[in-house]
Amino acid sequence: MSAPGATEPTSTRRPVAREEAAGYLTLLVVAFVVTVTITRLFLAATGYPRIGGGTFHFAHALWGGLLLVVAVVVQLLWANRWALRLAPGCAGIGVALFMDAVGKFITTSNDYFFPLAAPIVYLAMVILAWIAFRARRRRPPTDRERLYEVLDDLQDLADGRLDSDRRAAMVAHLGYLRDEWDRPELREFSARLEEFLLSSVVTVLPPRPTLFRRARARLDRLERRLLPERWLRRLLTAFLLLGTAGQLIGMAVAVALFARVGSWGQQLDELVAGTELDPTLVGGAVVIQLVSTFVGFALFATAGVSWFRGRRLRAIRILVVAQLISLSVLHVVQSYVDQFGVVQQSVFDLLLLGLLLRYRARFLPDTPVAPRLDEAPAEHPHALPITRSS
Repeated sequence: MSAPGATEPTSTRRPVAREEAAGYLTLLVVAFVVTVTITRLFLAATGYPRIGGGTFHFAHALWGGLLLVVAVVVQLLWANRWALRLAPGCAGIGVALFMDAVGKFITTSNDYFFPLAAPIVYLAMVILAWIAFRARRRRPPTDRERLYEVLDDLQDLADGRLDSDRRAAMVAHLGYLRDEWDRPELREFSARLEEFLLSSVVTVLPPRPTLFRRARARLDRLERRLLPERWLRRLLTAFLLLGTAGQLIGMAVAVALFARVGSWGQQLDELVAGTELDPTLVGGAVVIQLVSTFVGFALFATAGVSWFRGRRLRAIRILVVAQLISLSVLHVVQSYVDQFGVVQQSVFDLLLLGLLLRYRARFLPDTPVAPRLDEAPAEHPHALPITRSS
């Protein structure tokens, strides 16, 4: 029973963002993309073999379903962090093996090569990549997220692996909750847990960056050595000029195509001849490609003007929009006509998008990054100095 005069705590079921969600989702997306690519290349090189004989055929979609089950069971069985790292890899491979055979599931003839299969697979990649990208957006954590992260990181204490960096970050969150939370029982809990973590009975190890963080730090140092600001700026300028030229050529081809009398029906007939392509869908895909070409040229030209006038942040934002449109719209409809022939263009667009985001993150930060549990800055009012104790 609650004490006299105490207010009933309000409960909520609103989702709480996981601290390392972006990393887990990125691992899932990478496993998805790599598995689809390797599967298609392997099947094409081996002549699409059948595993089994007679009555049975063990399609790779079955192995995908098995790996999805493994991913779920691992997370339900074990609470360790390594389970959360293992599950996305299994899930990414499993989803890829399952989705790669989607043509068999949407046709009565079990047609693996059905033209609509490639856009579905590509669209699934785009959606997962978009979710992973959105998960990287940094914002100040809510009170519930702070406490969830602290409780999650108490695993290090249970495993005897609590280091001074992690403790400092936990104490920073607890100090904030102790002073700011509107729930008195949780303010008291935060204060007592903070006092316990700062006590001498807690064994704290020297900072020990994970293998992933050490690798990322080395890559960052290598990137800064090989790609200083002036070289990255020149590389982006070259990509911008190439992209604008490509869009201009595509627009010129589109204008020439429509200028030819009677060429529209002839072009459609050539595209669908000897294939299972639907003429209506092909016509719609071509129209979307043409519109995307004009929009892309307008965006690249506008970004180029801003870039050479020194308004680089504005140019970066416009180019990011152009790349997202290309990856999420243009390539999806192109994959219907050309199956997986858009891979090369996708690699170019992804490379340019990555360079744009890295340039913006390194040289054009427009918003401060909110501290998370594993990043307790020294200027935080509740942060502790990093100490080395045993």
